[in-house]
Amino acid sequence: MERVQKYMQSGTEALMNIAALILTVISVKLYMTFEVFCPCLPGFNMVYGIGFMFIPPSVFLFLGLTINRYCILATEEHVRPVGGRMKNPAIMKNMISSTVQRALLAPVMWIIMSLLDGKSIICAFSESVNPEEFAELSNKTETELELLLAKIPCKKHDEEINISIRKAVSRYLRCLSQALGWSIIFLLILLAAVAHALKPLLSNSAVAMQNSYWTRYTDFEEKFFDKACYTHNYNFAYKAISRYFESLENENRQYIFAIPKKKHDGKQDEKDYLDWITCPEQLDQVLEAWYNYRPPLNLNQNMQLHCEGERVTLSWVPSENNDGCVCSFRENGTSQKTAFQEF
Repeated sequence: MERVQKYMQSGTEALMNIAALILTVISVKLYMTFEVFCPCLPGFNMVYGIGFMFIPPSVFLFLGLTINRYCILATEEHVRPVGGRMKNPAIMKNMISSTVQRALLAPVMWIIMSLLDGKSIICAFSESVNPEEFAELSNKTETELELLLAKIPCKKHDEEINISIRKAVSRYLRCLSQALGWSIIFLLILLAAVAHALKPLLSNSAVAMQNSYWTRYTDFEEKFFDKACYTHNYNFAYKAISRYFESLENENRQYIFAIPKKKHDGKQDEKDYLDWITCPEQLDQVLEAWYNYRPPLNLNQNMQLHCEGERVTLSWVPSENNDGCVCSFRENGTSQKTAFQEF
C-alpha cells in the first residue's frame, strides 16, 4: 500500500497511468455486465452490432482525453499568445502522444473483447454471409434468405430456423471475429516490441530527454503558479478582512471578531512579493500579463511590466545583480515597484 501511495505521489504521469488503468478496468467490467441483444431485423442488425462495438470505445476515448492533464496543458500551450516565450512544438507533440497512448488503452480493450467474444460481429454481419457457402441456404428465395439471416443471432427463433444453419453461420462469423481479434493483439505486441527495440536507433536520446524535461517543467510551472495564486488569495483575503475590522469604530469589535496574529518564533518573515497589489484591477492586470506575455526562461533577465490605462506591456532587460526580476506597475500616475525572486 505504501508503494502505491508513493507511486501516486511521484507526479502527474503516475496519476495519468492510474486513471488509464481505472478506465480500462471499467470498460472490461461494463462489457462483462452488458449483453448483446441483437434486434434480429433486416437493416438494423449491422447498425446495432457496429454501434455496440465502437460507440462505447468512443466514449472511453473522450473520457481518457478529458481527464488527462497533458491534453489540457497541450491545448493551453497551443492557444496561448507567444509573449516573451516561444512555443515549442516538440513539447506539444510529446504531450499529445502521451495523452493519446493512454486514452486508447480502454477503447482498444473494449474492441478486442468484442472481437474475441464474437457476438457483435455475428449480429452485424449475419446478413452479409455468402449463402452459396452453406448448402441449407441454397434453396431459399431472396426475401426468405434476408429474413432468415437476420434472425440467426437470436436463439428465440430456433423454431423458425434450422439449428444446424444457425450454428454453422454463427461459428463461421465467430471464427473470423476471433481471428481478427488475435491478429490485432499479435500486431500490437509486435509493434510495441519493435518500437522499444528500435527507439534508440531511430530517435535522438538527448532530444527525447530534453522534451521529457520541458514537458514536466510545463506541468510543474502551472502547478506552482496555481499554488502561488492560492497563497496570494489567502493573504489578500486575510489583509482585506483585517483592515475592515481594524477600521471599525465599534469599541467592542475585538469581541465580535478576533483576528489571528502571526507568531514570531525568531525566524525572519517570508517576504511577500505581491504586497504592492492593493486592488482587484492590479491583480487582474498581472494575471492577464502572465497569460499574454509569458516571460522567457532566462533567470538573468529582469521583467518590467508597464500599465497605461487598460494596456499592459512587458519588457525584459539584463539584470544588474542577477537576483531575480523587477516588476514596475503604474496606477493613477503613481509608480509602484517590487522585486520578484525567480525560481
